[in-house]
Amino acid sequence: MPQAITRDIPQSLPQCQLTHIDREPIDVDRAAWQHRQYLDWLGAAGVDVTMLPAEASMPDSAFVEDCAVVLDQLALVPQMGAAARRPETAAIEKELAKYRPIRRLDANCTLDGGDVLTIGRSVYVGISKRTTETAAHHIQDLLGPMGYTVTIVRVTGCLHLKTGCARLDDETVICNPDWIDSEQFTKREVLHVPASEPFGAGILSLGNAVLVPAEFPATAQLISERGLSVDRVNFSEFLKAEAGPSCLSIIFDA
Repeated sequence: MPQAITRDIPQSLPQCQLTHIDREPIDVDRAAWQHRQYLDWLGAAGVDVTMLPAEASMPDSAFVEDCAVVLDQLALVPQMGAAARRPETAAIEKELAKYRPIRRLDANCTLDGGDVLTIGRSVYVGISKRTTETAAHHIQDLLGPMGYTVTIVRVTGCLHLKTGCARLDDETVICNPDWIDSEQFTKREVLHVPASEPFGAGILSLGNAVLVPAEFPATAQLISERGLSVDRVNFSEFLKAEAGPSCLSIIFDA
């Protein structure tokens, strides 16, 4: 059964870090309601959800995806790119240790989990303001002997690799080509988001079900035309925090 680790929404969410967008007021109560809709969707998709408590001193702590990268053999725990966020990894590492051996990445480099997209045995690592090229090469050296193909992708104009692209299925990636070098997804079909919805690639795909923020109707329609089952959940408050559906969980096979 798929397992998800999530974390409750802190009251300090409006103080979250921002990189590429302007700050807008965030309604924490509305964010908590949207988070519950998200959790309901995960449950309906057959995912067993573990909810960790909120941490008021960590405004970004609900965005657990950045704290680790989970593969079949191990869980990689990095030094995150934003120094203020690094305390977030302790609780996530403790929980993941129940399921996987833990491997910490070199402390001389930084990486956020949102910069790592895994599709089968292919791992794409985005070079961004949070993830260094040294970290990407470290992952290549670590995962290559395990049978993974690691591809480095340049990220421009958005926070993380998975802000600008996502897996639709094992053969298809959805992408904003203005932010992500889609030519790196060799042997896969690349679907471009509508120009009117530059953040539209911030979706979450589980099997044949795809969660799309309700704020991106054109993207939802584009994915529906591929024959996939699309559900829409309001994500307005998380979009103000430069976050999307994948940011709120770490999902893996338990």
